[in-house]
Amino acid sequence: VNPQFQSTNKILHYNRLNEIYKKIQESPAAIKAIENPQKYYAEVNALLPLAAEEQYSAGLNLMSRPGRENSKAAYDYFLKASNFVPNYKDVEEKLDQSYEMALLKVYTELRPVDSKLYKLSADVFYKEVISTLNQIENDRLIRFIFEKDATQYKAGDFDQRLTIRFEDFMVGQTHTNERVENIVLDSVIIGQTKMRDGTYRDVYGTVKAELTSYRMEVISKGFISLNIESQYPQSKNMLSRDFPGEYVWFHEWAKYKGDNRALTPAQQELCSRAYINPIPPQQMFVEFTKPIYGQLSTTLRQFYSSY
Repeated sequence: VNPQFQSTNKILHYNRLNEIYKKIQESPAAIKAIENPQKYYAEVNALLPLAAEEQYSAGLNLMSRPGRENSKAAYDYFLKASNFVPNYKDVEEKLDQSYEMALLKVYTELRPVDSKLYKLSADVFYKEVISTLNQIENDRLIRFIFEKDATQYKAGDFDQRLTIRFEDFMVGQTHTNERVENIVLDSVIIGQTKMRDGTYRDVYGTVKAELTSYRMEVISKGFISLNIESQYPQSKNMLSRDFPGEYVWFHEWAKYKGDNRALTPAQQELCSRAYINPIPPQQMFVEFTKPIYGQLSTTLRQFYSSY
């Protein structure tokens, strides 16, 4: 037991006893079995200011020491002091100060797409990335600061620099495959003949067709780089990773010559299709980034889980 927190430890002890008292009061059998159960609410109330002072003093002590870990611990102490006695002294001000000192400040660059062939936007992808960064901020003492908000900071204020950029990508590499099949199908009903007794009987024969099948593929692929560097006391690479992605848009259709009775239902359905144009380059770009986002999000969460 830390003697520095005697009042805090007594409150914890009394709170456990009060929980037992509460459970006794909720149980008719326990009330009959236990005579004169004790409660310690008054004792807790008397100790609250003393415990708040213990936590507040510990926070002040750590705030006077350099280092983010000391500031994080100080923030926790001030938070406990505030929980014991709301608005204790200037604890709200100290909470704000220690929070700012404890924050890991990350200068964040989300580089736009540089393409000479297409006018492409990474807005959809980066919207998802920003959502992940916001969730990390909610869970950790971390602030991701983008270029538009960085003017209020000095260069030495940043602990890290995070950069995400589209490195090598290709949108719309097209391949069309053509396959010709000669199909012969036996025992197909090709007509009927009238028998002597006036009834009709099916006539079976062989049917043929030439089927030409087409498959057009449009491939979009590339990779995105993630780099995280420490900025203080000196620049040092902490993480460097590439994330590949690929999306294949395809369309299949067919045409035939001859007798369509030689074709299967699936082949006939292919022949009913017409050629269609591929989806626009921007949509292909969005599709190829979707598998990348999952990898990138997981990596960012894992990296910052220790902060």
